[in-house]
Amino acid sequence: MTGQISRAIWTSVGVAVVVQVLAVLIGRSFGKDRLLVGWGMGALLRLLAVLVYGFAIIPALGLQMAPALLSLVVILFVTTLFEPFLLTK
Repeated sequence: MTGQISRAIWTSVGVAVVVQVLAVLIGRSFGKDRLLVGWGMGALLRLLAVLVYGFAIIPALGLQMAPALLSLVVILFVTTLFEPFLLTK
């Protein structure tokens, strides 16, 4: 793996962790009675994060587009699978 690809992946990991923590916090802030609304807001946050990352942050940092976006989307998807366990506790 080249240095540029590694940098793109690790940057995406950092962005994904921050976005996912914010999404869980938003989801929990709505409480259990409006859980679906909170989950939806978290989903919108993730969509917005992918768009901003793809159109603004990746070009500004000079990252390679494919590894950066692919790693961000995969990490967000995998961590979203565990989100119901975090929101219902």
